[in-house]
Amino acid sequence: MKARLDRFEGSARRKRELALKTMVEADIPKLTVADFTASLKQGAPTLEVLEEEKIPAAYWKPQPPKLDKQGLLSALKAGTEIDGVTVAAPRQQLNVRTK
Repeated sequence: MKARLDRFEGSARRKRELALKTMVEADIPKLTVADFTASLKQGAPTLEVLEEEKIPAAYWKPQPPKLDKQGLLSALKAGTEIDGVTVAAPRQQLNVRTK
């Protein structure tokens, strides 16, 4: 059952990615159909880690070590320069609403 669920989730993810790509390339900001509406929206900037070993210790959470991505993103948005990370460009997202 787990393998079947993974297969269904993978299929749904690929379909959403295909719909997003097609709507972006065709410049279709909103698609309204009888049983659902799909629209494009600009996502929030995300953190892209380039080199973890260059990131200062202040941004690592202790026990067990875990990167504080929210802290890094906040610091980068505030203008702090930190080696090893950058703010990735926001990506378009597909928003689907069912009726």
